[in-house]
Amino acid sequence: LYTAPKINIPPFVFLRKLVIAKTFYLSLVLTYATVFLPILLFNKLCSADVYAYAMIRFLSIYCVCILFDFRDREMDTVTGIKTFLNKLNNKIFYTLIQGLLFFTILAAIYVVLNTPNILKLNVTVQLILPNIILIFLCKKSIHTKNVYWYYGLLDGILCLPVLGLLF
Repeated sequence: LYTAPKINIPPFVFLRKLVIAKTFYLSLVLTYATVFLPILLFNKLCSADVYAYAMIRFLSIYCVCILFDFRDREMDTVTGIKTFLNKLNNKIFYTLIQGLLFFTILAAIYVVLNTPNILKLNVTVQLILPNIILIFLCKKSIHTKNVYWYYGLLDGILCLPVLGLLF
């Protein structure tokens, strides 16, 4: 569903009309794979804390995914792939992503404040640090198409929560 609309073969061309939610779908799948799947593998129950963590993780992943989509908007327009980002200029997009990141950080702070002291550093590294870094990288991300920037740095931010496991 995510990459199929880019294939220029008749059955897949139809999917170009349905990809409005492709970024949402990808973020949901990555959240499931990085939050819920490990919990299910260890036969643990999902609690309100897990759902809060998953929501914040989803929003972080979504922010990175929409940066990728914003980078690819010209190519998507040429190939006929419609996303809501195709209609936004740089200023509106920057305001949108900053607002989304600000909301994500506020939600993460709420979770950290309700976390037992022994886990505060761990949860802070997992939930707040990647989003703060992302706020400072947004402006450059809007103005560059550098492959290393996107696949090295922005994708690398998605790996930062793993560092929280080391503390």
